[in-house]
Amino acid sequence: MKKLGVGVLGVGEMGRRHAENLRRLVPSAQLVAVADVAEDRARQAAQDLEIENAFGSLEGLLGCKGIDAIVIATPDKFHPQVVKTAAAAGKHLLCEKPLALNLSEAQEALAAVAKAGVFFQVGFMRRYDPAYASAMKRIEAGEIGTPVIFKSLGRDKDGPPAFASLSCGAAPPERSSLSISSSRNIGHLRRVFALMVIGRAISVHARGRDRAAKRRRP
Repeated sequence: MKKLGVGVLGVGEMGRRHAENLRRLVPSAQLVAVADVAEDRARQAAQDLEIENAFGSLEGLLGCKGIDAIVIATPDKFHPQVVKTAAAAGKHLLCEKPLALNLSEAQEALAAVAKAGVFFQVGFMRRYDPAYASAMKRIEAGEIGTPVIFKSLGRDKDGPPAFASLSCGAAPPERSSLSISSSRNIGHLRRVFALMVIGRAISVHARGRDRAAKRRRP
C-alpha cells in the first residue's frame, strides 16, 4: 500500500514533534518535507530526521513532489490562511489548534476545505488519549457516581524554560507541571473532558489577569 506523503509546516516545538512522529512512529506515512519561515531551522530538522527536502515557505512546501497532506504547526494567527491556501492546492490537512482566532476566519477556512473536497482535522488529540478513554470507561461503569468536579494538571513532553514559566505565572521549572502554553491548553483539555463526560456547556465563566499588560505600565 502506498504511504501517505506528508509535509510539516512550522518546525518549532509542536511541529518538530509531529515531524519526529511521522518519521519514526507512523508506518503508513512518509515524512517528505519540512518547512519553516526560519529556513535554517527547517534544514536542521531535515538533517536530523534524515530527509532531503527543507523549505523556507509554504509555497516551497506545496511545490514539493510526493506530498499528499500537510501538518500545520505555524503560530495560531496564520492557521486560517494556510488552511485556505493548502486546501486550494488539494492537500489534506491536520491543523494544530486553534483553527482560527475568531469565528469568521474559522468559517472561511472551513468553507475553503469544503470547496476543495479535502480531508481536514484540527489536532484535538486528547479525544484519543488512552488516559481520557480509560477515565471515561470508569465513569460510565459508575465507579465514582455522577461527576461534579474535574481537576486537571498536565504538561507537554518537555518542561518549560524558566522564562516561560515565569511569564505565564507558573512556578519555576523544577516545581512546575504547566507548559508555556498552559494558559490556553489547560482550558482546552478541561473543556474536552467535560464535553466527553457531561455534554455541551449551557454557560461558561472565566477569570484571569493580563500580566503582560501590567508589566508594560510605566
